[in-house]
Amino acid sequence: MHARVTGVVIEDDAILLLDQGTEGTRSWSLPGGKVENGETLEEALVGLGQVGCGDVCPPGLVWR
Repeated sequence: MHARVTGVVIEDDAILLLDQGTEGTRSWSLPGGKVENGETLEEALVGLGQVGCGDVCPPGLVWR
């Protein structure tokens, strides 16, 4: 089984959405993706946030 994570980034009453650039009906989504083997959920969420959002999701910005 493969795990995925999705993050919600809220700043100034706005929610961050990423433009996936797809041709289909779903082009905007929350940042997230697949959890790699040996990676914790927190590591995956922060890592994917940094890749997709730059400095919007700095390390340690994970709430439970």
